[in-house]
Amino acid sequence: MKTSVFIVDDSQVVRDLLTNVISRLSNVEVVGRAAEVSEAIAAIRRLKPAIVVLDISMPGGSGHEVLEATKREQPAPIVMMLTN
Repeated sequence: MKTSVFIVDDSQVVRDLLTNVISRLSNVEVVGRAAEVSEAIAAIRRLKPAIVVLDISMPGGSGHEVLEATKREQPAPIVMMLTN
């Protein structure tokens, strides 16, 4: 069984690069991507990924909002926050 990963970043370039790198791992699958806070929260609740790669700074909100909402989910995914 592959580990599911969801990517949240407002930059299309960063989302594409992360997807490309993560997809090369044999035991990992990128199950979704989002650019906005509300989109990310809804998709994470629906898809229930094991890992979320989350940008801290996003227009119209913050990765911290996504983190707070995500950590209330059961089971809560592992969240790795990043910024550039």
